[in-house]
Amino acid sequence: MEKIKYFNHIRFTLDNQSGYYLSARKINGKQIRMHRYIWEFFNGIIPDGFCIHHIDHD
Repeated sequence: MEKIKYFNHIRFTLDNQSGYYLSARKINGKQIRMHRYIWEFFNGIIPDGFCIHHIDHD
């Protein structure tokens, strides 16, 4: 698995503990997970209390 991925000129690095890709720099004051950033980029902000449901349940 690649340790570094880029999306929209932002570098995301693999967090070995969680298995998620995290932004290398803070966005709005915090590191965010790549899958959430991509969802919000294409679909808009995820409302509080909601989560992304992956089709493969992963």
